[in-house]
Amino acid sequence: SASFPPDQDGFKVERADDVLGAPGTWHAIGTLLATNVEFSFFTDTNVTANSTNWYRARAFNSLGLSDYSIPAEVKLVRPSPPFIIGQSVFRDEVHLSWYEEYPGLVEGYQVDRAPDVAGFPGVWSYVGDAKDISFTDHSLSIGSYWYRIRAHNWLGVSDNSDLVRATVAGPGRPTLYAYVGLTNEVRGIIHAAYPYDQMAFKLERTSNVTGTPGAWEEIATLPTTNQFYVADT
Repeated sequence: SASFPPDQDGFKVERADDVLGAPGTWHAIGTLLATNVEFSFFTDTNVTANSTNWYRARAFNSLGLSDYSIPAEVKLVRPSPPFIIGQSVFRDEVHLSWYEEYPGLVEGYQVDRAPDVAGFPGVWSYVGDAKDISFTDHSLSIGSYWYRIRAHNWLGVSDNSDLVRATVAGPGRPTLYAYVGLTNEVRGIIHAAYPYDQMAFKLERTSNVTGTPGAWEEIATLPTTNQFYVADT
């Protein structure tokens, strides 16, 4: 970034190897032509993995050179493990989200899944690669699953994240409110259980037998968008 006013014609960029946590000998590696702009971008394409470099820059114009910028340290190491911040379940899907503290660019995230075995992960298997900081695992059967995530880029693959467990279950038990409606009608409202992932409601009716329900029979299937029913008496 240029100092105000941005009256430079460009920037000269230098790099130094790391020597015990401090810059070693500086070498010029490029000149950017950037007349009267507040900032410019530079890419160093000659770096080595698992090393640390230092960078500094100074502006120039027809009047001379500026002082050097404060040196910036760049560690060329593999990404750090992601931090899983949430999981949610909807029908047969598990949605995961996480964040990454790595200061460089991450090319993607590897996602593994293991079935739950007595409260612990079973055999791990790779289930997909995410380009963003979220992933949805589809078409799961009822049961509990464990997940772990690794970040990766050209420098390598991170260690595994902490583990998270998610449970896929059938729809929750609804709540039914029934009352007398118009002639020959009983009306009612069905409230779905969270997370409201049902596809439909099946409605059953029985006659009273000395104060208790008799034999139940199915009388209707209501689509998920219809949580209000009307039943003939």
